[in-house]
Amino acid sequence: MTNEQKRQYRNMAKTASWTMVSRITGLVRDQVTTAMFGAGHVGAAFLFAFQIPNLFRRLLGEGALTAATVPVLAAKTDEGGRPAAFAFLNYILRRMLPWMIGLTLLAIGVALGWLLLATNLENQYAAELTIWCMPYMPIICIAALFTSAVNLCGRFGLAEIASS
Repeated sequence: MTNEQKRQYRNMAKTASWTMVSRITGLVRDQVTTAMFGAGHVGAAFLFAFQIPNLFRRLLGEGALTAATVPVLAAKTDEGGRPAAFAFLNYILRRMLPWMIGLTLLAIGVALGWLLLATNLENQYAAELTIWCMPYMPIICIAALFTSAVNLCGRFGLAEIASS
């Protein structure tokens, strides 16, 4: 077995191990959330509110944005090395961050409107918790973009723990 194959196997094992740790911590997080909020209206409202930023993470952070930027980052790395790739990543972040903040504020505004129009306690809880959970969205989208950049640089492991 060549050194390159050994390195690839080590990277695969590291990624698989940290992904397993991530899944276990995600399970613990879900158990703590259920213990704190219960399985009633408040728990359902929290799960709903927490899913909204995670939907944007899947669509933007780990979906279209990453799929569009990773090939360009790879090309920039081949052309000009890591400085060129990081300059491109900086360019993407400068363009992405205002949109993420604007989208977050829009979602908070919609949730505020929903809160004002809520006719029952469950909808009020869901709207309030959505307002509290939305600032998480730009952070996890940026983290997903950084994860893809770090993986492209050949660093595997700790970024995988954040996947759950």
